[in-house]
Amino acid sequence: MLLALLLVAAEALPSQARLEAGVLEAVAGSCGGRSVVIDPELTRACQGYVTAAERGRARISGPAVAFFASLESAEPAPVAGVATVDPPSNADRAVGELFPKSCRFNRIGVGAAALPEGGAVVCALTAVHGTDLEPIPGRLEEGRSVRVAGALAPGLSSPRLFVTRPSGQVEELKLQAAGPRFLGTVSVKGRGEHSIEVLAEGPGGPQVVAMRRVFAGVAPPSQPPPEPAQGGGLAGVEAA
Repeated sequence: MLLALLLVAAEALPSQARLEAGVLEAVAGSCGGRSVVIDPELTRACQGYVTAAERGRARISGPAVAFFASLESAEPAPVAGVATVDPPSNADRAVGELFPKSCRFNRIGVGAAALPEGGAVVCALTAVHGTDLEPIPGRLEEGRSVRVAGALAPGLSSPRLFVTRPSGQVEELKLQAAGPRFLGTVSVKGRGEHSIEVLAEGPGGPQVVAMRRVFAGVAPPSQPPPEPAQGGGLAGVEAA
């Protein structure tokens, strides 16, 4: 009995805390003195993804991870890494292989879940976080308004605020700016998805610095759209 319990423990999925400690340890070893912190929104995205994969509602693919990032995070260009690992107890080491080895990121989120057929799926999401944005809820009652406020990253200026309505219509809204800080309001009029974007002028011209999907009067989608069929042998994926 004791041997059986030891074997079960040896194959158990590491805790979330252990996953995070493992990936930060790997980042420290690979990226020198780069400062990287655990991001709660990217973490929620990874956890949402691995839960969906565990239940058969998402494929083991970078685009599927990116879909969940788009629901939880305002980062405009997170990078997704995903892999399967067996036994599940190796998940804390596997996350250390999923971040970009270029080390061009300062935020990371991770997650893992056991798969019904055995092994585990492991997720990592990284982002270059520069522009700060106050949290915006992803789900609201139709007709409510949300505050869009934050501070631009160094080197950016002239912020502009846009919203894409459920109809597909794009509107530019008034945005107050003082130095790097900005403030605006978006009314989520109309039932459906509203996509809020903040653009700013950078060294290479206009760029998206924050993007948030807000669902008014409807639930966010629970699974990613279908993907084209892929060949076998997938061990890990990085996708923008």
